[in-house]
Amino acid sequence: MVDKSGDHTEARTGLSRRSVMKGAAWTVPALMVATASPAYALSCVEGQWNAVGRGKLLSGGLFNVNLDTLASVNGTIASAPAAVTETGFVHGPGAGGDPDTYANPLSITALGAITVNATGLTTTVSQLLGLIASAPDGTGLLNQFGYAQGNGLSKGASGYVADNGTVRIAPAGGYPQVASLDLKQLLTPLLGSATTGFLANVANLNLDVGAIVGRSIFEQMCNTAVTPDGYALTREYLVAYLRVALTSPLIGNVVTAVADLVPNLVVDTDAVWDILRAVPLLGDVLAALAGEVLTVQVTADAGDLVTALTAAPVPDGADQPISLALGDGTAIIDLYKLLGGAFPGGWSAMANSLPANSILFVDYPLPTDALATFIADLQQTIIDRIEDHVSIKISVGNTDGLLATGILIEGTLRQFLDGTATAMIKLLGIPLNLGAALGPLLASLGDLVRGTIFAAGGVVALALTAVNDLLAALFDALKNVLNLTLNVQNKPEHNNAPAIANHRTPWPSRWTTGPQALQVGRYDVAALGVSAVGLLDVLDLYLARGSVGPHIGR
Repeated sequence: MVDKSGDHTEARTGLSRRSVMKGAAWTVPALMVATASPAYALSCVEGQWNAVGRGKLLSGGLFNVNLDTLASVNGTIASAPAAVTETGFVHGPGAGGDPDTYANPLSITALGAITVNATGLTTTVSQLLGLIASAPDGTGLLNQFGYAQGNGLSKGASGYVADNGTVRIAPAGGYPQVASLDLKQLLTPLLGSATTGFLANVANLNLDVGAIVGRSIFEQMCNTAVTPDGYALTREYLVAYLRVALTSPLIGNVVTAVADLVPNLVVDTDAVWDILRAVPLLGDVLAALAGEVLTVQVTADAGDLVTALTAAPVPDGADQPISLALGDGTAIIDLYKLLGGAFPGGWSAMANSLPANSILFVDYPLPTDALATFIADLQQTIIDRIEDHVSIKISVGNTDGLLATGILIEGTLRQFLDGTATAMIKLLGIPLNLGAALGPLLASLGDLVRGTIFAAGGVVALALTAVNDLLAALFDALKNVLNLTLNVQNKPEHNNAPAIANHRTPWPSRWTTGPQALQVGRYDVAALGVSAVGLLDVLDLYLARGSVGPHIGR
């Protein structure tokens, strides 16, 4: 628990009574402080319990590889007072001491020797997951921790944790990236091919994962009067951010379409006439111009347009959930901002306080107007970027001469839209001042040009539709093909334990059935799960896992 005054209660006592909830979801501040001692005064004698705590950064199955059985991805295990042996975990020096504690980073180098084979895919685990062993300053990022004490206390943690199992405090620049999952490689065998459908238009597709932590704490209460259930269990997780990085030629096509269309844009002159006729003060002028030819010239330098569109990501504005770098053909999609909004401190309150086994895009669906809003913002940014580089000249009749009658309106697209373009209107040589009617007239003419740029069926509209369809296909794949699950937990089956607060089903199949099913009385949590929908044996991956129990009386 973190007091709003800044007094970190958990740092003083381990876990407060208020923060000890059986499997409850938690908010990030609770994980940012140390857990140094049990919350309750344990009346157990030393050695009364065989306690176990584990930390395992990477587990599950990845196509043809069962990561839970590989020594190269061993987690860390601590047990007291007797040492235990479990496949997929390794004890440190002094195994089986009381208390027993051990911290050990996952060998990132070893992952490069594990080959993964699937349809259209031959690569290594290290290439697929892109786990980052250390920060640029050499500080270790990923770690595994286990703690066990014979009086009935165990802890297990992995991810962005220190050697004592506590979470590293985020640096001033925000939480670091710790992994980059190659989603294109993961999706290829699930979709059948990398050259058809959605993936045919994708050059690169990665899920960038911010700091991740999974941590479990299990306190066996020997004095059951303190808690009727006889124990206190806390399972916590942190996934600082999830961002999809997508590269596709369809994104760069937006720039090409604008640069090709705008310099020689053809505007409907009948529509211009209609706008002019809507201004009553122009009635006499237009009557005198009957039969005259109206011309609309739109000019621009294609190079200037390209430079304006590629100078910075679009749409404009901070904290955009979808951001395109048109020059590079890349998109960054912040899943937290897209689905629930980001917290200003760099982590999402929505994403880090979810019930157990919450699946993004399923339990937290894409907002119905998300793509429509994005395309509208993108269109507006395109206009904002190019409006100073587009010149418009509208003329009919003649504005020079003693008895000239004509209309000449010219300026940049920006000047038309904000009503400041230059307008010269004469009737038999006499200038006509439209006064307050001029601004709306100019704005309507500017809107006509703007609408022509994005006209349905035009090259720019088709380019934007292609981007929209690309993103829609990505989100569909994350819903129906490859699920991302936060706060992965197994179903509690210890004695008469109550259900996890606010839990949802299904529970992870790999942890509840089959050869990897967890023992009764063991409690696991993983920060992030990545799984193929309905295909457990194909892909079922867990990152940042902490595990405790069972506690067995001696």
